[in-house]
Amino acid sequence: MIKITRKLDFVAIGVFILLAVALLFVFVIGGGNTQGARIIILSEGERIYNLSLTEMEGQSHEVVTERGVNVISVNNGRVSMSRATCHTGECVTWPDLTNTFQRIVCLPNRIVVMLEAVEDDERDGLNIDIMITL
Repeated sequence: MIKITRKLDFVAIGVFILLAVALLFVFVIGGGNTQGARIIILSEGERIYNLSLTEMEGQSHEVVTERGVNVISVNNGRVSMSRATCHTGECVTWPDLTNTFQRIVCLPNRIVVMLEAVEDDERDGLNIDIMITL
């Protein structure tokens, strides 16, 4: 009985490790596709800006609300909060957005910045179906 339990313990631990590695790959390494992505900026839960990541490259965008001012910068495909007038300033120290699973949040100013993937057919406005018959 003890030998069977030990074997099952090793199997359970192995399955758990494989699951953890798979989740790590999906959420951290895989990161979501940012090619053609949009920068979404929310204020108090409402979408106030929908900006193209590629068009914003090398630029900054000032987000002005009644609670304060936040400046979003894009460099090398990475989105960051470069300046904020909030009293804590923690949002400026958050890591840059590099995939669609990450967020930058400024709680005092109630601003959320995130990346949203755009499907190929949404990117260029074309939807082409090809049918080949033999």
